[in-house]
Amino acid sequence: MILPTQPEIDALVNGVFDRLGVEILNVPFSLDSARSSFLKIVQKVPPSDKMQEFKDGVLWANCLELLDQDDVLLCSQEKAFCCNREPNKGLAENLFAEASEKPTGDYHFWAEFGVGVSCFQIVSLPKSEAR
Repeated sequence: MILPTQPEIDALVNGVFDRLGVEILNVPFSLDSARSSFLKIVQKVPPSDKMQEFKDGVLWANCLELLDQDDVLLCSQEKAFCCNREPNKGLAENLFAEASEKPTGDYHFWAEFGVGVSCFQIVSLPKSEAR
């Protein structure tokens, strides 16, 4: 068996996104995202309430940052983002509260489940349109 090289993998992935017409944003690793994630680990709150899930905390911090620019769709098999780690209960309460504190609007969350993947769409609505 011959595995593809990293450049071949990159070309394949880029081709998929090109065909979909999806814009790719590079989000650099930042001290603010790291700090936010470490605090969740210390406080033992999702997504770091059971294990020291540093990468998930950084991912969440980046989602909050991206909310300042546009809506965010977070799809993951990681149950740490879910309330009580149960996908049918939606987003963890502390994560919902963090997103709701964003000044640009109100946020609505819902989940779609299938093949072990939870999707949370975080939609920014102007205050006048929020329900």
